[in-house]
Amino acid sequence: MSDSNTKCRSCNQSFVGDYCNYCGQPLIHRFNLSYLWKLLHQDLLEVDRGLWRTFKELMVRPGLMIREYLNGKTKPYFSPIKYLLVWITLFYLVSSIANTFEPQPDVNNTDQFWKDKYFFNDNPAFSWSSVSDFGGIINVVISKNLSLYFLILLPFIAWVSHFMFREVNFTEHLIIWTFMWGHIIANLMLLFPIAIIPWALFADFNMVVFMSAMGITFMLMFYFFTKAYKQITNGKWMSTVIKLLGSVYGGMFLCYGVSVLIFIVLKLLLVK
Repeated sequence: MSDSNTKCRSCNQSFVGDYCNYCGQPLIHRFNLSYLWKLLHQDLLEVDRGLWRTFKELMVRPGLMIREYLNGKTKPYFSPIKYLLVWITLFYLVSSIANTFEPQPDVNNTDQFWKDKYFFNDNPAFSWSSVSDFGGIINVVISKNLSLYFLILLPFIAWVSHFMFREVNFTEHLIIWTFMWGHIIANLMLLFPIAIIPWALFADFNMVVFMSAMGITFMLMFYFFTKAYKQITNGKWMSTVIKLLGSVYGGMFLCYGVSVLIFIVLKLLLVK
């Protein structure tokens, strides 16, 4: 315990107990192994407990857990941004390890190829050809970085969702979609070594099998979204499905329109 004369090293306020009442910094007399062990316990064990509890709750009752978070019960759960970033980081780590077993193309030449093909060309900025060029760029982005594509989509889908589900405001919709997309990446990351790697190593590539697997994946994703929003809004299944379809496709259309305008402006400014 501290006395009233102990000053916080960060804000110079007096300590009351073992934590500064002003900025929350713990009282530290001197760094030692005991303190480092305490930090390790807090940074790893307590974080993991919050992470796995959030994962479990989103798996079992996604909408109810998110509704609790929106109602102010935030302490037991990861924040949505932290939850998303943790799983994105782990997903890219697993993907990068998997990619080491495959021959890699010349990335610089590949990147320069699609830039020359879709951006630095002779197509007029205000033309259907430019719109088609932008579609080609989107295909490249999706094939190389699907997570980035959905991250860009999130605010647009959340904005349209605000008009479809009036019970929740825009910021709350953004939190909902951040939680849900983080959970989708978590499941993809956990399923990756179980389903994707063995299939790639021991089975010949089959487009029918691949498209079937993608179709099942998207159906399960949409079921997860529907279940979450149904629990959050207490809506009916059919109305929730219709509103979600409007939110997803409306957000994609809005994102595409804004992105095309940005692409045209950049082409006018950069391409001579």
